[in-house]
Parts: sequence; C-alpha cells; structure tokens
Amino acid sequence: MARRARGAGVSAAAAMASAMQQVVVVWEWENSHRRWRPYSPQVVQLLERAFSKGLKSVFLGDAEPLLSNFSVNITTLRQLCDSSDRELVVRRQFYLPSSPAGRGAVWQWAGDTPGEWHSYDMDVQCLVEAVWSLGEQTVDVSNVFAHLPYIINFCNLTQVKKTSGFVRQIRRAQQAAYPLTKVPADEFVFQPPAIEEIRRPPATSKKKEKDKKRKDSSGTKKLMKQLTRLSSRIADSLDPDSSPAASRQPSRRESTDSAATAVSRASAVSARLAGGGSTRLPAAAGRPPARPPDGRRLSVATISTYISQSSHSSGRSLCLMDTSYREDEVTLEQLLLMYTSVVLPATGCLCCICRYQLAERSAYGDDLVIQLNGCGHAIHLDCLRAMVETTNQVQYLQCPACQAIYGRKIGKQPPGRMSTRRLPIPLPGHDCDTIEISYMISPGIQGPEHPHPGRPYKVRGFPRICYLPSNPQGRKVLRLLEEAWRRRLIFTVGPSHTTGEEDCVTWNGIHHKTELHGNSGGHGYPDPGYLERVTDELRRQGVE
Repeated sequence: MARRARGAGVSAAAAMASAMQQVVVVWEWENSHRRWRPYSPQVVQLLERAFSKGLKSVFLGDAEPLLSNFSVNITTLRQLCDSSDRELVVRRQFYLPSSPAGRGAVWQWAGDTPGEWHSYDMDVQCLVEAVWSLGEQTVDVSNVFAHLPYIINFCNLTQVKKTSGFVRQIRRAQQAAYPLTKVPADEFVFQPPAIEEIRRPPATSKKKEKDKKRKDSSGTKKLMKQLTRLSSRIADSLDPDSSPAASRQPSRRESTDSAATAVSRASAVSARLAGGGSTRLPAAAGRPPARPPDGRRLSVATISTYISQSSHSSGRSLCLMDTSYREDEVTLEQLLLMYTSVVLPATGCLCCICRYQLAERSAYGDDLVIQLNGCGHAIHLDCLRAMVETTNQVQYLQCPACQAIYGRKIGKQPPGRMSTRRLPIPLPGHDCDTIEISYMISPGIQGPEHPHPGRPYKVRGFPRICYLPSNPQGRKVLRLLEEAWRRRLIFTVGPSHTTGEEDCVTWNGIHHKTELHGNSGGHGYPDPGYLERVTDELRRQGVE
C-alpha cells in the first residue's frame, strides 16, 4: 500500500514537472505614458534572486549605480524613489526563450544625438525579432501596435514614421540574456502573433467593414469608368481604320462595364501599344501621352479631358506668417488619375502594405493593382485607399515603400505665425550673420484632422526660437522652411516627444537648431552636416 502511494506521488510529481514550461523572466516598470519599460538584465537578475528568496525589498543600486535612489517593494510591486514620493507600478513578465530577451539581443532606435540609442518596449522587440527571424524585409508595426505608426525595413535597418516619412536608424545589439525560469504551462507568456496576422491589417467592426466596402466599391467603379473611357480613346486612336478627325471626336457616354471588362480592354490596348510585350496599362496613367495621335502638343484643356477632371486653384493670397487657411481638397480619384497607372502584377511580388502577393486579392478586398508613376512601386488599389483613410491624408499620395510624395502634402499644423530677423553675430562654425526664426502657436481646439477632434491642444515652450547661418545655403533652407510652414508641416498635434503628454503641439520630423551658443545638447552649432540633413528632411515632406 505504501509502495503504491509512493508510486502515485512520483507520477503526480512527474506530471507536474511535465506541465511546467521554460520561459524568460523580465521585470518591467510602467512609465508616465503607460508603456512598460524593461529593467536591464543585471537589475532583473537581482530582482529575481530576491523574489526566489522571498525578500520584500530590493535596492536597485546594488546592480546598477545610476539607480541608487530607487528600490522595488516586491510584495506590493511598486518602485520607490528616495528623493520623492512618486511610486511606479512594477510587473514580472514572461517571454519565450526565442525572444530577444532570451537570445541576449536588444532592438533599438537612434535618438537625436549622435551615439544615442533607445530600446523598444519588450513586446515590440519580440514582434521585430520574430519577423526578422523569418527573413521578412519589412514589418508594419501598426498592424499589431496601433499606437506605433512605423514601418521597419530590415534591408537598410531603418524605421519610417508613416504619418511624416521621418526616418531613423535601428539596430540589433548584443547584451546579457535575461534569466530563465519555469512556470506552469497555463501561465501567460507573451508571444508575437503569427506572421499571417502581422501582415493582415487590424480587423474592423462589421458595420465599418460594410461601409468601407460600399465606399471602396463606388470609388473603384468610378475609377473603372475612367479606365474604360481612356482605354476607348486610346484604342480608337490606334485603330488603322479610324481617321484623325474621328480620333478627336468626343467620346461616347460612359459604359457600365465591370472592373474586369475595363482591365481586360486596357490590357488589350497596352499590348497594341507595346507590341504585346508590356504589362503596363496606360488607362490610369498620371502623365498623359507626350503627344496625341495627330502629333499636336497636348494643351491644358486636352489633358483635362484625358483625366476627365477639372482642377481649380483657390486664387487667394496667402500671408506667409499665417497658417489658418485651408486649400481646396483633391479627391483620391483625382490623385489616382494623376499619379498612378494600372498594371498587371508581376509574379512573386508582394504588396508593401498588406504583404500579400500582388496577384492575390488585397487584404482589404479587391485585387486591382496600381503603380506609382514616379518611383514605380506597385500596390493594391484597395490597400492604398485604406492607408489614405487611416492616415487621414489629403491633397497627396505617399508611397509606403520609399515615402515619395505625389501631390502637395498638407500637414496638420495648428494656426500660428512665423517671423524671422537677422542677428549681427555668427553661429559657431560660421563667419556670417545669423537668421533667427520665431514660431508662435497659441492654444486652441483640435480639428477633424487631429487625433482627438474637439479636445483642446496644448502648447509648451512657445515661441520656439531657432537659428540658421545667413549664407546661401542657410537662406535656401529658410525659403524651404517658409514653404513647409505654408503647408502646415513644421508642427503637428500628438504626444510630446519629451514628456509623452497627449494632445501637444510637437515638432513634425523637420529638425531645427534651437541653441545659439554651442552644441552641448545636440541642438546647436557647429554641425557641418545639418543644412544638408534638414534639406533632405524637407525633401521627404515634398518641399524642395
């Protein structure tokens, strides 16, 4: 009987052991932005030893001298500071051994000061590591973490902000691995979603999905009518039996051909244009043919007829210093007609938005593929439409692959004033006068283009004072900054880059020099490459 009881006990112990899983343990603290930040591996080792011994409190300075004023109460899971009454919440989190925490790696992004690197949150690192390990070229982080509008490119190790196009370097560095432990099999362990879910955009409610499909369908039908009309005209002009006079006659009423019919007709026209070897369809070409079939130069009226759209300028004089104006909006269909061409998808190519094969249906619906005329990147039409709706961008298209801008990019900067004056003193590293730029924005209410319409936005640190050398290159940068100010691109509304406070007027990725004397904080002179860098940042915003 005793032997049977001992045998049962051994079996139970074996079953319990088999029900345990090995994980990586990481202690994290919650910052003021409600983001969980991991302690260093050395501090986690200290906390884990104290946890296993049942200790109540740990002084973090024992592992990291910079944290000598901080301690963690393991019982209440609070971080305490000796010099203040502030408490922060602490948690003990588990990750897979294949995560960067278990592999002794860390993913970081470059700060504004040379040599400055910041670590991603651990859950973001797990996502990036998983995608990188699968050999993917890019990952849209916002598909999993909606508050992070970034595309990470593993080919050139960059992070691109989708809303502004601002580029930062990233890196995968080595560090000590976090400690391993065993927990019950039913214990929560963070793991990134499957690659299919990472590629697929976030799901929407059924009502929103139905409304979006209805809207997409009407927009696609409208584009298809344009494709049909243009294809008919080009086909007529190529018909050897048609006379020049006939090719110049007004087109017939728009037919109600389906999208498949329109693409089929455009494909046939394309084959005739290129001798049957091209896969480019001219139907939606943003740049009309250099000359019409009869050899005349295209007039403005002829081009307008080709795209079947009329454009109107506001004709309103605009004060340089004031940004409280609105321009006439351009519809998405107009942008598509001006800057894209319908193409037959090449085999094996992926859509850079949904990461599905271009030959397959878009994650958002249809399988129609368009190509941006300037950079040549091909994407699903429905994916591009969804991206435009998500980012709430107007007046322009922005390539999600290379960030090239088509059209006139208008930002979300609140109304304000920009003024300049010349100072008779040189900046360090320059032997000319100095241009002082002053930006002034007052508190106000967010509009429909901002994150929280109807809420007040806060202004901190205004007026913002910045400096440029008054030499030819500096004056050129000033002219570009004035144009960026007109287009509402210098500032935006969102979380503060320094404090994380929501609904603040913040810089929008165009770096300025705010120090007049010296460069102690990385925001002054001398900085030999600054003027070239800021010119490139402005170019990425479509200002050049």
